[in-house]
Amino acid sequence: MNLNGHQLTAEDILNMPEGEVHEFMRNKIATHKLSPIIKSLNISALSADQNEKMLAKKALQHLGFADQ
Repeated sequence: MNLNGHQLTAEDILNMPEGEVHEFMRNKIATHKLSPIIKSLNISALSADQNEKMLAKKALQHLGFADQ
């Protein structure tokens, strides 16, 4: 899954060490690049493709977002 042309996949996010998540989030917020990534993950989390849905939800959780 290509996250909105950012060449960042849900798998990339899941492979990110826990210790790097805070800095990643801080950087993306500061450069106004977080919103398109989260939007793309949210769209994928609603996908009919169960694998895409699962990866997106896990990536969102890894970034600190709650799963409903």
